[in-house]
Amino acid sequence: MFRIKNLWPLLIILLLAGACKKDPRPIVDPKEVTGLYIVNEGGFLQGNASLSFYDAEQDIMYDDIFAEVNGRPLGDVFQSMTFYKGKAYLVVNNSQKIEVVDSASFTSLNTITGLDAPRNIFFLNDKAYITSFSGIAVYNAETFQKIKDIDVGGWPEKLVLHDTTLYAPVQQFSYGPGARKGLVSISPRTDEVLQYMELREGAYDIVLDANNWLWVMCAGDFNVPVNGALYKVDPKEFEQLTEYPFGGLAYFGNALKLSNNGLQLYFAVPNPAGGFTQTDIYRMNIFSNTLPSAPLFSGAGKYVYGFGVDELQGELYVLDAVQGGQKGNLIRVNLDNGQEISTYGVGYFPNNVIVRR
Repeated sequence: MFRIKNLWPLLIILLLAGACKKDPRPIVDPKEVTGLYIVNEGGFLQGNASLSFYDAEQDIMYDDIFAEVNGRPLGDVFQSMTFYKGKAYLVVNNSQKIEVVDSASFTSLNTITGLDAPRNIFFLNDKAYITSFSGIAVYNAETFQKIKDIDVGGWPEKLVLHDTTLYAPVQQFSYGPGARKGLVSISPRTDEVLQYMELREGAYDIVLDANNWLWVMCAGDFNVPVNGALYKVDPKEFEQLTEYPFGGLAYFGNALKLSNNGLQLYFAVPNPAGGFTQTDIYRMNIFSNTLPSAPLFSGAGKYVYGFGVDELQGELYVLDAVQGGQKGNLIRVNLDNGQEISTYGVGYFPNNVIVRR
């Protein structure tokens, strides 16, 4: 579990906010604590995005901490969160902004506006790379003045760094000439695309494992139609090593996770029997030549919308959107046997768990 340094400013504000209510929330002591951040996407056009925090030491969930601290809502569709140089960057997609807050107290420091539906932010060499439907925008990480746009030929979601090269999966945003579907490599020196590898439709998630292999998740596309697949790629030679077809569509927002040592891959795939609202979570060794036959966690009866994992604590964290019409849940699951440990209420459409120490 992660450690939040100097949490006392946030806790004091939470205490004061709770004192004005008839049923004040529990407050932890102002000390270092361990826990989880939960990114709650919220409903599209409903402006109910939020950030939750689970204090593992006290076994307490704190909901909507951005609003509690800053006295205003976070916005519409909270997509992702990234930490960099003592700050947290909260990417709010449909509000077309990024909220910059102190990483300890979560007090607002700045709001970066005028963005083109941002998805994720990645920092490298004092530059900020912001992905969106239209490509990758490069900014100065201190002033947030735009440096340039990188046209990757489609819709990129995430970036990873290997050696001195950036890699981004790209899914087709159109079906016209020049539309890309697969993986691109980018030079951080020139901020230009170096190479392109065609995979299949819907490439949207990527991780780099302990053996320096890239794993790319492709959702497929029901319009073509093409099923989803998982790919193992050698970034040094920029070549595909193994293709793992799923036999069905595989769309899921934050689909790929790695174990703490980078040797185990965790991924989420919709179960065809339950449609997109029944998603199973699998675990696979990075040296395996075949996909696992049975899931680590079955999403039967749940609307699995995100997940996280921490093998050091022996826990899987499953996010249940509860049919989408009400606030969701965080479910702690034992990694050894797949059994549920406990459940906690969070915000609407929880899409990701961030584990920090």
